[in-house]
Amino acid sequence: MSVRRYPPGVDRVRRRLVGLAGEMAEQLRPGVLTGLCRLALRPASVDEVVAVAADWLGELLGEPSLERLAALVGLLAAELYGRDEPAPVADAASSAAEWFTGCGCHRVWICRGQLLTLADGRRLDAVLDGAGLEVRRYGTTNRCRPAELEAGLMEDDGVLHAARGDFALTGFVRHPEPAELAALAGAGDLPAAVLLDAWREPAPSALQAPLFVSPEPGAGLACGIKAQRPPDEAALRLLFATLRRITITGSV
Repeated sequence: MSVRRYPPGVDRVRRRLVGLAGEMAEQLRPGVLTGLCRLALRPASVDEVVAVAADWLGELLGEPSLERLAALVGLLAAELYGRDEPAPVADAASSAAEWFTGCGCHRVWICRGQLLTLADGRRLDAVLDGAGLEVRRYGTTNRCRPAELEAGLMEDDGVLHAARGDFALTGFVRHPEPAELAALAGAGDLPAAVLLDAWREPAPSALQAPLFVSPEPGAGLACGIKAQRPPDEAALRLLFATLRRITITGSV
């Protein structure tokens, strides 16, 4: 009679991995270390699973194979941004535009005081326009009222919250929060999304809308949707190196 084997518990694997890897494991945030152990889980003995987890750890801190690269990017991005199952995309802004088009949108509303120019120099208006979307702005630079947006929304519209991590207005500023915009759009059964450019900190909490995010110019991530247009290997490795630098060494 054969005996069915189940994967060992994550906590057990983690304790053994820390004992085996020592200082290598101590470099990692707890969430990253736990994530590595989850990636290694399989119906095998604890020793076998710990050996696989140690192999994942070596690739995370070294030069990962192409086979494991996307999974490691997802692991680091989930730790940094606090969103489940982030998927690499060739370009976050273009992916957001394509997502709105796929939802059947003809117009996308953006607060006038939010992101206008991406960190790579492109105009967000031009990216949306290139996807066949009309950009509609509401409010003023310092103040955008949800009531003004609500009054202008029509069928086939979408709502985008866009921000840049290395830019912020000062003084008296009142812009709707992402969750507020998502709730407003949801009340009209309209799509809403968040675009965070040059973003190197956790995403806004209580965020139910799809998230498109990039830590610096180049490849980015999509969370909450089926990803479009994955990056090529060179771009994916650059994204991995950036995420690893932020989440492991703490350098931005």
